[in-house]
Amino acid sequence: MTKEGLLEILSLLDRAGIRYWIEGGWGVDALAGEQTREHADLDIDLDATQAHQAISLLRANGFTTLHDMLPVRMELRHPSLGDIDIHPIMVGCDGSARQADGEGGFYEFKPEYFGEAIFEGRRIRCITLEAQLLFHTGYEPQAKDLFDLLTLRRLAEGACRP
Repeated sequence: MTKEGLLEILSLLDRAGIRYWIEGGWGVDALAGEQTREHADLDIDLDATQAHQAISLLRANGFTTLHDMLPVRMELRHPSLGDIDIHPIMVGCDGSARQADGEGGFYEFKPEYFGEAIFEGRRIRCITLEAQLLFHTGYEPQAKDLFDLLTLRRLAEGACRP
Protein backbone atom coordinates (compact mmCIF):
# COMPACT_ATOMS: atom_id res chain seq x y z
CA MET A 1 0.00 0.00 0.00
CA THR A 2 1.33 3.38 -0.96
CA LYS A 3 1.15 6.61 1.02
CA GLU A 4 -1.22 7.95 -1.63
CA GLY A 5 -3.44 4.87 -1.19
CA LEU A 6 -3.48 5.37 2.57
CA LEU A 7 -4.47 9.02 2.26
CA GLU A 8 -7.15 8.23 -0.31
CA ILE A 9 -8.72 5.59 1.97
CA LEU A 10 -8.62 7.90 4.99
CA SER A 11 -10.18 10.72 2.95
CA LEU A 12 -12.98 8.38 1.89
CA LEU A 13 -13.67 7.43 5.53
CA ASP A 14 -13.37 11.04 6.69
CA ARG A 15 -15.88 12.29 4.10
CA ALA A 16 -18.35 9.65 5.35
CA GLY A 17 -17.81 10.63 8.99
CA ILE A 18 -16.44 7.20 9.95
CA ARG A 19 -14.48 7.14 13.22
CA TYR A 20 -11.22 5.22 12.92
CA TRP A 21 -7.73 4.95 14.37
CA ILE A 22 -4.85 3.54 12.36
CA GLU A 23 -2.41 1.14 13.96
CA GLY A 24 0.31 -1.26 12.87
CA GLY A 25 2.97 -0.02 10.48
CA TRP A 26 1.04 2.95 9.11
CA GLY A 27 0.15 3.87 12.71
CA VAL A 28 3.87 3.91 13.55
CA ASP A 29 4.49 6.10 10.51
CA ALA A 30 1.69 8.45 11.57
CA LEU A 31 3.47 8.89 14.91
CA ALA A 32 6.78 9.43 13.09
CA GLY A 33 5.13 12.01 10.82
CA GLU A 34 6.43 10.34 7.67
CA GLN A 35 6.57 7.02 5.87
CA THR A 36 9.49 4.98 7.25
CA ARG A 37 9.04 1.72 5.33
CA GLU A 38 6.87 -0.05 2.76
CA HIS A 39 3.53 -1.45 3.93
CA ALA A 40 1.55 -4.45 2.70
CA ASP A 41 -1.71 -3.24 4.25
CA LEU A 42 -3.48 -0.75 6.47
CA ASP A 43 -4.46 -1.90 9.96
CA ILE A 44 -7.38 0.18 11.12
CA ASP A 45 -9.69 0.19 14.14
CA LEU A 46 -13.23 1.24 13.25
CA ASP A 47 -15.99 2.29 15.60
CA ALA A 48 -18.07 -0.91 15.62
CA THR A 49 -21.31 1.07 15.31
CA GLN A 50 -20.05 2.27 11.92
CA ALA A 51 -18.21 -0.87 10.73
CA HIS A 52 -20.94 -2.08 8.38
CA GLN A 53 -21.33 1.42 6.93
CA ALA A 54 -17.55 1.62 6.39
CA ILE A 55 -17.38 -1.84 4.80
CA SER A 56 -20.28 -1.00 2.46
CA LEU A 57 -18.55 2.25 1.53
CA LEU A 58 -15.26 0.48 0.83
CA ARG A 59 -17.00 -2.19 -1.25
CA ALA A 60 -18.81 0.49 -3.24
CA ASN A 61 -15.36 1.96 -3.98
CA GLY A 62 -13.83 -1.22 -5.38
CA PHE A 63 -12.78 -3.23 -2.34
CA THR A 64 -13.53 -6.96 -2.16
CA THR A 65 -13.52 -9.26 0.85
CA LEU A 66 -10.45 -11.45 1.39
CA HIS A 67 -11.35 -12.82 4.84
CA ASP A 68 -14.49 -12.19 6.92
CA MET A 69 -13.88 -13.04 10.56
CA LEU A 70 -16.31 -10.49 11.99
CA PRO A 71 -16.83 -9.42 14.70
CA VAL A 72 -13.06 -9.87 15.23
CA ARG A 73 -11.74 -8.54 11.92
CA MET A 74 -12.20 -8.36 8.17
CA GLU A 75 -9.62 -8.09 5.40
CA LEU A 76 -10.47 -6.23 2.20
CA ARG A 77 -8.49 -5.70 -1.02
CA HIS A 78 -8.53 -3.00 -3.67
CA PRO A 79 -6.73 -3.67 -6.98
CA SER A 80 -4.77 -0.41 -6.84
CA LEU A 81 -5.08 0.91 -3.27
CA GLY A 82 -4.06 -2.29 -1.47
CA ASP A 83 -5.32 -4.27 1.52
CA ILE A 84 -7.13 -3.12 4.65
CA ASP A 85 -7.30 -5.13 7.88
CA ILE A 86 -10.38 -3.83 9.73
CA HIS A 87 -10.77 -4.28 13.49
CA PRO A 88 -14.21 -3.19 14.78
CA ILE A 89 -13.98 -1.77 18.31
CA MET A 90 -16.78 -0.90 20.70
CA VAL A 91 -16.00 2.57 22.05
CA GLY A 92 -17.25 3.34 25.54
CA CYS A 93 -18.53 6.67 26.84
CA ASP A 94 -15.25 7.13 28.73
CA GLY A 95 -13.16 6.65 25.57
CA SER A 96 -12.11 3.10 26.40
CA ALA A 97 -12.76 0.37 23.85
CA ARG A 98 -13.25 -3.38 23.52
CA GLN A 99 -12.44 -5.61 20.57
CA ALA A 100 -13.70 -9.16 20.16
CA ASP A 101 -10.82 -11.63 20.51
CA GLY A 102 -12.10 -14.60 18.49
CA GLU A 103 -12.53 -16.85 21.50
CA GLY A 104 -15.67 -15.24 22.88
CA GLY A 105 -13.82 -12.68 24.98
CA PHE A 106 -12.55 -9.17 24.46
CA TYR A 107 -9.37 -7.17 24.36
CA GLU A 108 -9.70 -4.08 26.54
CA PHE A 109 -8.18 -0.76 25.50
CA LYS A 110 -7.64 2.28 27.73
CA PRO A 111 -8.84 5.71 26.57
CA GLU A 112 -5.24 6.94 26.43
CA TYR A 113 -4.48 4.39 23.67
CA PHE A 114 -6.38 6.54 21.15
CA GLY A 115 -4.80 9.73 19.88
CA GLU A 116 -3.82 11.77 16.86
CA ALA A 117 -0.68 12.60 14.95
CA ILE A 118 0.32 14.85 12.07
CA PHE A 119 1.27 12.88 8.95
CA GLU A 120 2.03 14.62 5.67
CA GLY A 121 0.58 17.84 7.12
CA ARG A 122 -2.68 16.10 7.94
CA ARG A 123 -4.13 15.27 11.35
CA ILE A 124 -4.80 11.52 11.55
CA ARG A 125 -6.41 9.54 14.36
CA CYS A 126 -4.07 6.74 15.41
CA ILE A 127 -3.07 4.46 18.23
CA THR A 128 -0.71 6.23 20.64
CA LEU A 129 2.99 5.54 21.12
CA GLU A 130 2.31 3.82 24.47
CA ALA A 131 -0.26 1.50 22.89
CA GLN A 132 1.89 0.79 19.82
CA LEU A 133 4.76 -0.29 22.08
CA LEU A 134 2.39 -2.56 24.01
CA PHE A 135 0.82 -4.01 20.85
CA HIS A 136 4.28 -4.92 19.52
CA THR A 137 4.78 -7.46 22.33
CA GLY A 138 3.59 -11.01 22.98
CA TYR A 139 4.47 -12.51 19.60
CA GLU A 140 7.52 -13.47 17.56
CA PRO A 141 8.39 -10.27 15.66
CA GLN A 142 9.11 -10.23 11.96
CA ALA A 143 11.74 -7.92 10.43
CA LYS A 144 9.09 -5.22 9.83
CA ASP A 145 8.01 -5.42 13.48
CA LEU A 146 11.60 -5.02 14.66
CA PHE A 147 11.97 -1.97 12.41
CA ASP A 148 8.71 -0.52 13.79
CA LEU A 149 9.91 -1.16 17.36
CA LEU A 150 13.15 0.67 16.63
CA THR A 151 11.15 3.60 15.24
CA LEU A 152 8.83 3.60 18.27
CA ARG A 153 11.74 3.47 20.74
CA ARG A 154 13.43 6.39 18.99
CA LEU A 155 10.17 8.34 19.12
CA ALA A 156 9.84 7.51 22.82
CA GLU A 157 13.36 8.85 23.39
CA GLY A 158 12.41 12.07 21.63
CA ALA A 159 14.26 11.51 18.37
CA CYS A 160 12.53 12.99 15.35
CA ARG A 161 13.50 10.40 12.76
CA PRO A 162 14.04 6.62 12.77
